[in-house]
Amino acid sequence: MTEGPVGITVSLVWAESDWPDGAPLQARARRVAALAVAAPQQIVFEHRIQLPVAARIEEALEPLLTQAARARIAQRLAHVAVYGRRMRPGMTLFDGDRIELLGPISAEPRQARMRRVSAERAEGADSRWRGRR
Repeated sequence: MTEGPVGITVSLVWAESDWPDGAPLQARARRVAALAVAAPQQIVFEHRIQLPVAARIEEALEPLLTQAARARIAQRLAHVAVYGRRMRPGMTLFDGDRIELLGPISAEPRQARMRRVSAERAEGADSRWRGRR
């Protein structure tokens, strides 16, 4: 009889600029290459942990987060996501999941995109915006 997996490995990642008061974890983390193409200059840290199969997100975060990080998340000054999707209480984690500890949103995404497109159109950087109807 083959046995199923005895545990899963997940990663917790955060950008240094999102946590100016210090790292959000009590554990040591390693510096990794930036994960986002939009902000390659950011310093990103990662901490891998082992959890039991079918572990909930709270089980991963509770023993690791600092008091300051818990307070920022509770006050909605910071957010937690799994692969970019906002955390739901009781969310089940799977092997290889990436838990992201995110800082506050600095700009409303839709408005920021509209500003970028307007600037590109004004510069004439992309011909698809000119002379077609």
